Amino acid sequence: MLSNPFEKLDFFKDKYFNRLSFHIEAYKNPVQTLAKIKSMSRECSIAINAVTHENSIYYLYEFVDYILVMAVEGGFIGQDFNESAIEKTKNIREELNKRKMYRDIYVDGHIDKETILKLCKAGANAFVGGSSGLFRNGHILKDNLEILRNNLIS
Repeated sequence: MLSNPFEKLDFFKDKYFNRLSFHIEAYKNPVQTLAKIKSMSRECSIAINAVTHENSIYYLYEFVDYILVMAVEGGFIGQDFNESAIEKTKNIREELNKRKMYRDIYVDGHIDKETILKLCKAGANAFVGGSSGLFRNGHILKDNLEILRNNLIS
């Protein structure tokens, strides 16, 4: 997570990427940052930490292409899943539905065979894989991906 992400966007100007998100907690004027990302012809998103209430981003839905819910505190691997991410995801999906807006909801943090189904049922439709599920030590990536996929349709 960067502080003052607006000031760092020029670094990404000539880099290859399709999507860029930043944490609502990192900047006081996110609309300006989202507009600048859009002006770079990229998809943009707001990320929200596990401890931040989801209603703090409701006003940004019209400006974003997707929403990123953090189920752990960013920057540290091996953390326990924060159960509040399930309710937060559910509330975000319900608010989007109420507004008749479709946005992808990504969840990042401790995505494993138990948490992925709960989050999917809550309204998440995209997941950021890490060391808890996709890149588990001593396991084959293809097998880990199959386990996660199988638990989505359980």
